[in-house]
Amino acid sequence: SFLLGQVSHFERFASVSQTASESQKRFFLYAQDKFRITPKFTITYGIRWEDYLPESVNAKGNGGFANIDREGVIRVGGFGPYGLNGNVRNYLGAFGPRVGIAYQMRTKTVVRLGYGRSYDIGVFGSNFGHAVTQNLPVLVHQSISAHDVNAAAINDNVPVYLMDSATGPPPAAFPAVSANGTIPLRGPTNSVDPRIRPTVQRPASLDMWNATVEHQLTPTITVEVAYIGNKGTHGFAGNGPTYNVNQRSIVGFGNPLLPPDSRRPFFNRFVYPDCSASLGVCGLANVPLADQLTCCSSDLGNYFGMDASSNYHALQMKVEKRFSHGLQFVSHYTWSRARFYDNNYFAIDPKVAYGPMNVNRNHVWVTNIVYEVPVGKGRRFMSDTNKWVDYVIGGWRVTSITDWSGGLPFTPQYKDCGADQDVGVCRPNRASGSFSLGVKRDAGGNLTWFTPIPELATNGATGSGFARPAAGTIGNIGLDSFRGPRSFTSDMSLAKNFTITERFNAEFRVDARNVFNHPVLGFNYTQGNTCIDCGGDAGRITNIENNTSMRLLTFGLRFSF
Repeated sequence: SFLLGQVSHFERFASVSQTASESQKRFFLYAQDKFRITPKFTITYGIRWEDYLPESVNAKGNGGFANIDREGVIRVGGFGPYGLNGNVRNYLGAFGPRVGIAYQMRTKTVVRLGYGRSYDIGVFGSNFGHAVTQNLPVLVHQSISAHDVNAAAINDNVPVYLMDSATGPPPAAFPAVSANGTIPLRGPTNSVDPRIRPTVQRPASLDMWNATVEHQLTPTITVEVAYIGNKGTHGFAGNGPTYNVNQRSIVGFGNPLLPPDSRRPFFNRFVYPDCSASLGVCGLANVPLADQLTCCSSDLGNYFGMDASSNYHALQMKVEKRFSHGLQFVSHYTWSRARFYDNNYFAIDPKVAYGPMNVNRNHVWVTNIVYEVPVGKGRRFMSDTNKWVDYVIGGWRVTSITDWSGGLPFTPQYKDCGADQDVGVCRPNRASGSFSLGVKRDAGGNLTWFTPIPELATNGATGSGFARPAAGTIGNIGLDSFRGPRSFTSDMSLAKNFTITERFNAEFRVDARNVFNHPVLGFNYTQGNTCIDCGGDAGRITNIENNTSMRLLTFGLRFSF
């Protein structure tokens, strides 16, 4: 309570070094060849090998390599048996083969096939940077909840400290490194939030393949049909590089004899015999078993696991007209299926976290057009007009980009899920009946995407295609299994070129974003109340989709010489 000065959670960063840094060596080899079997049949093939050595810190003690897949400690670079790279093991199997085949079936028809594998180190922190120099003993991310100070405060219902106290929050601890070169994973006081990585390098990889048929209809028009696929390995769980690897499991929920934190996969997994939990000090001898420090009874939310996968499959069709007679256009349609793993509950049950990729629209049709109006000097109509008339009617160019796409996904929730689980996964079960989705007005005139059903007040209650699951279970509705409103946008530009003299030219243009002023309604995984049996704004569309706008006009005049 802020009014009472009672702090239930405290968090900050503190550092003892301004010179700690990391570096990484990377080596690459590549070979490629082309074999033309016949004038119509060509194969291109190659292979690439990549080696990302484990990163090293610039001096002894300037980095901490936290892990949970071996000792559950922070290995301090340069101490004990650990080198400046924390003895992280290298991955030497990063071979990326690739092959491309082109075959001319007929004079105007070509078939192309391709496959390739590529590797990447991820984002800053996945395999390099943003981790080891931000761990103990260099930097501490101090994160304290009530249950860290008092194990009995399982609901964090006592203060960590009082704001008006003379002592303030517990000091940030920078412990001494033990003789074996390690520090407990969350520090001697179980109060830091380490950045954790596997002890073996995991570069992300992507396997990609495609099959394309291209046909020339006219000298300027071609059509193309393609299948595109890829599979990502050792990638992110969710949309970022880290996830909570010590989330509570729902198994055992509601058991009064089972402390909630004991349902975490790493609960008391690691024991530090030379560390006293009561004193918050390590390097001691003969610490009583009951007082030995253990880990981990809270979240470990900064795990750079690089252990999730993804896949994408798409049918693509394209019609392209190269510029002729003042007209050029490209129109392409994509029907796709993309799946990934979300970060929520991924550490406990990846199947629960698997579903449609939340940023992928399963239908996308985009058309780009460039059209030079055939009026004025040098054009098809009125080419002999005088200079002053040409200033008004000649030299105009129209360009447009029109995008029609399917909606973004969302996951339905139900009102009383807080009574049935405490793991942050709130989903109902499927049941018989139907649940209508579509834009309409409710009795109050509010724009809605769906009409909430009557409250699922008891476990097992059903209504309109949904059922409330039993307490201690997760509903079988899949992640991102519903979709929001589709998207339609059209941007247009009108431009005119003026020739003032041989050296001076000017261009006037009007750009219209969302020229038809069509709203892209916002209801998806980040927007809208997706509770299927709640009151209030459940199901309502309260805004346009993020990163879209209503009509926006921009006028410009440019001189060149």
